[in-house]
Amino acid sequence: GGWVGIHDDVTAQRTQAKLVEEKAAELELANARFDAALTNMSSGLAMFDADRKLIVWNERYEAMYEIPPGLLYQGLSIYDIVDHSVARNKKNFDIGKFVDGFLSELNQTGEHLSVNHLADGRIISITMSAIAGGVEARIGEFEFGRLLLDEFRLLALGRDVIVGADPAAARD
Repeated sequence: GGWVGIHDDVTAQRTQAKLVEEKAAELELANARFDAALTNMSSGLAMFDADRKLIVWNERYEAMYEIPPGLLYQGLSIYDIVDHSVARNKKNFDIGKFVDGFLSELNQTGEHLSVNHLADGRIISITMSAIAGGVEARIGEFEFGRLLLDEFRLLALGRDVIVGADPAAARD
């Protein structure tokens, strides 16, 4: 009637488990801060991965383009988003050519700036920046003075600014 005892030093495992718990708490806090920033920013924001698929957006982005709830989802193509905006604003141009044009500019310069005049009279300024692994788009509605600054920036970059014109035509 004896017995055998096996003893293991689990200090390293417990230390590792505690570290994982701490990192999880830090990640949860960072996610809460990120969510608060997205929710409370005045600009619309959309981020796309390297394949130009939507990965993050905020409610302001949806509101600016009057995107119905549920239309956006992770993995949605930037082409499909532009297609919705074009249809909503009753514009008629080659979506593929338009998107390929600003993506080409993004690849060459790291940034794309445009001013979009919507059918309902609102004016939207769009700044896209290349980021690691994708694209960040910042969208804002601006007052007239700020709009002029953005349009002057476009002119300084050698880009045409044509109010109400086909955006693809301005690129040709």
